[in-house]
Amino acid sequence: MKSRRFFLSLCSGSAILLSSSQSAWGQSIRRGGWLELSSLKGQAIYQRDRIRQKAWTGMRLHRVGEIFETDQGAAATFKLDQGLGTIQVSEKTRFQIKALHKTLTGGRVTLLTILQGQVRLKVRPMSNPSSRLEIFTPVGMNGVRGTEFGVSVQPSGKASIATLSGRVDTTAMGQTLVIAKGLQTLTMPGKSPLPPTSLQDNPGVFVTRSQVEGNNLRLVGTTDAVNTILLNGEPQDTDREGNFDLSFRVGDAAFVNLRVITPLGKQKDHKLPLR
Repeated sequence: MKSRRFFLSLCSGSAILLSSSQSAWGQSIRRGGWLELSSLKGQAIYQRDRIRQKAWTGMRLHRVGEIFETDQGAAATFKLDQGLGTIQVSEKTRFQIKALHKTLTGGRVTLLTILQGQVRLKVRPMSNPSSRLEIFTPVGMNGVRGTEFGVSVQPSGKASIATLSGRVDTTAMGQTLVIAKGLQTLTMPGKSPLPPTSLQDNPGVFVTRSQVEGNNLRLVGTTDAVNTILLNGEPQDTDREGNFDLSFRVGDAAFVNLRVITPLGKQKDHKLPLR
């Protein structure tokens, strides 16, 4: 099913709708801009021109199409050029550079696509009106001009957003919702964003059924609908209410680990005994 695009506009003052088209910006562009990997825990790779290599602290992403991906248990932090802000990246997260350039008036334009996983952004207010930081997901786009918020994307494309400061105007399928400071929401592929609820930032989970038959485990439960979950390090999908029904081959393991991550990056491990 083809996902319909919507977009979100985030700013510390009045919300405005942003366009990713060059003509809408009204500015000519030139090359420039980078993301610098300022810290890395565990392993990560970056891909450039279809060549995959290990990432290292101090490296910079600066070319359109570059992909960065964290392994299981890894975490990374990127600095944006000109001290614009930071991007914290959780494990099993994959994002791609969509655009990096500067305008002739000195603004910075950074477009990233979060393909899967979770990131948290802290961005200072932008004094240059031609500056843009836009975060795409499989179901939409977030335009940032000075705020702190988190984005998570499940394998299905379901995307969640939690706003810690600033505000978000979410428009999809002809409907616009305001996601103010202290609120969260999610969008299912091809659907309008759900009405915002109070920010929980709660990585808890409630397992209603855990059944082992031979080497196979069936795990049924629920978590906050905006959360993402990893079963033994592998990302899983939940429905719009946060429910999951998972089947997993456990072999001779004594337990499985269910890791829950909120859109703001808080995480908790839930170890479930099998014997």
